Amino acid sequence: MDKKIDQKIIKIDQKIIEQEIANNLNLAEKIHKKLNLGSSKEAYSFIITNLNLIYKNKKNFTEKELENIITDGGNDVKIDAIYIHNKFIDIFDFKNKIKEKKSDLVEFKDNILKYIINGMKKEEYESKLFNNCIKEKLIECYSEKNRYKKKRVYIIRGNFKNEHEYIKEIREEFNDHNVDVKFLNRQNIINSILKTENYLPEWQSEIEKNDILFNGPKIKKEVLLRVPIYKLIQLYNLCLEGDYDLFNKNVRGFLRKKTLLKEIFFTIENDPDNFHIYHNGITIITSDKIKQSGKYFLIKKPQVINGLQTIESIYKKYKEKISDEKLKKAKIICKIIEANDDFADKICQTSNTQIPVKLWDLRSNDNIQLKLERYINNIDGNRYQYIRKSGNKVKKDKIGIFLHEFIQWVYSAIFEKPADAKDDKKLLFDCVSDKGKYKEIEAYLNSCKIEEIDDICKIGLFVKNKILKGKKEIKGIIKDMGFHIMAGMYLLRDKDSLEKNFSNFFIILEEHINNRKGEEVGITNNKIFTKSNEAWEFLKSKIN
Repeated sequence: MDKKIDQKIIKIDQKIIEQEIANNLNLAEKIHKKLNLGSSKEAYSFIITNLNLIYKNKKNFTEKELENIITDGGNDVKIDAIYIHNKFIDIFDFKNKIKEKKSDLVEFKDNILKYIINGMKKEEYESKLFNNCIKEKLIECYSEKNRYKKKRVYIIRGNFKNEHEYIKEIREEFNDHNVDVKFLNRQNIINSILKTENYLPEWQSEIEKNDILFNGPKIKKEVLLRVPIYKLIQLYNLCLEGDYDLFNKNVRGFLRKKTLLKEIFFTIENDPDNFHIYHNGITIITSDKIKQSGKYFLIKKPQVINGLQTIESIYKKYKEKISDEKLKKAKIICKIIEANDDFADKICQTSNTQIPVKLWDLRSNDNIQLKLERYINNIDGNRYQYIRKSGNKVKKDKIGIFLHEFIQWVYSAIFEKPADAKDDKKLLFDCVSDKGKYKEIEAYLNSCKIEEIDDICKIGLFVKNKILKGKKEIKGIIKDMGFHIMAGMYLLRDKDSLEKNFSNFFIILEEHINNRKGEEVGITNNKIFTKSNEAWEFLKSKIN
């Protein structure tokens, strides 16, 4: 369905940044009052948000640390923040929605050279050119302890897609002084929010010679090993203790399949020597070369992309019995592969697994899904929880919106294809074949009016609730026509209440069911709403 593009479009990544800034407003107001340097609490919140993202591994700065870092305000010589740490002095220029001026950037650059790189005598810093915060930081920067530290300059912009030519000129000039210049825009920032990767730096494991099934050439890109179960439990325990993520690249969460788990545990207990024969094996990827020294294999930043269910369930059952002899006898075949993100995605799509992977599971790590999770989880006071990975649980105080149903809602409401949303669910997540719809849906979500996502969530959950809590005699009918009602409610979302529109559309579609059954003997409600767009055209004609 074609949509007119107007100036009110707010991309989802912009809205996420706005949410982050809103979350930091109270803290920004406190610091703003204490420093009393002018500027605004909104500007301080933008600074705090970006500082926390740039140093995300350090986690959030304390209020006291931020008071010592932020210099933005009157007489700040164009420098908004200075953070001095062990090896670096980081200097910041922040602008969110202000038009870029070359003169401002040139002044920012000149002041860094004059006051931080070349330095001044201490008494010269007493000039009224400086506010108290910037004066203290400039003196600290040029102290004996800090003056020889590496300098890094960050130019942060909230509203520019690309760096201006004169930022490139400044970068070239700073290179002569061995100063790194980093330009970050909204897209860099949002990627920083979404990339929550924190991996175990390296995993070293000793493997017996007869358990090395394939170790490739000298420069190893893949190895095939039989790994004792207890070593995988140790690996998982290392990750848990260090708060490292072993399954971030996996397309699903933990699925508790009781029958499968019984079979795994039975084999470990009764036939551990043959466990590797009965089990499909697991796949671990690394972004670095696989190193081997004799029996020892060194894997950097290991990520399990096939085998989460096995490792998670075995760990939970045997974590207190790691010295059990059966866990040394029972081994799993491990494929360990050097793979970048694209290659890892292909492996996930083509791997044979014990529990079939749905097409929507393969989309769970897509950038747009990460954005939706971040945004939807903050709608209406954080009432919703977007579940992008199968197996992840809905929190008690949240309302769950699942990836696969949300995309169906979008295709029903925005593209006005409720029959296809119901009947061709797989095609909605297909981004390979000519018939696939996912790329089209993804493009819409990346540049839609943000209010449209809010409306889709509200309408989708309203209809979902009607299906779950409807009277027994009409529950099935509502389920069959649910996407059609949703599309109609979205079309008239600004007119009447959700309840009134729902009731009206239910009556109209009941009329359509009776008409079709009068014409075609034996036709089911399900077929009426899946095999063609006739039901939608009927409803739309009544709406019009």
